[in-house]
Amino acid sequence: MSKHILAWTALAAGAAVGLAGGFLENKPLLVLGIAVAFLGLVAQAHRFRCPQCGKKVATDRYGNGQKCPHCGGDLE
Repeated sequence: MSKHILAWTALAAGAAVGLAGGFLENKPLLVLGIAVAFLGLVAQAHRFRCPQCGKKVATDRYGNGQKCPHCGGDLE
């Protein structure tokens, strides 16, 4: 499973668990959902880096099959 799909899955699962915890008034479940969703966001933010040089890349301008503006490496 790619990191991209895993990050979006963690974000969605965290949101679902957090909502369930909120509706059930279960504080530990709510906190767990928020934590998992936050980890999904962090993983998504980390993904938007060049795999060669590690510098941040603006994803709205650079996507799959393009080159890194910093080092010229292929972006995943």
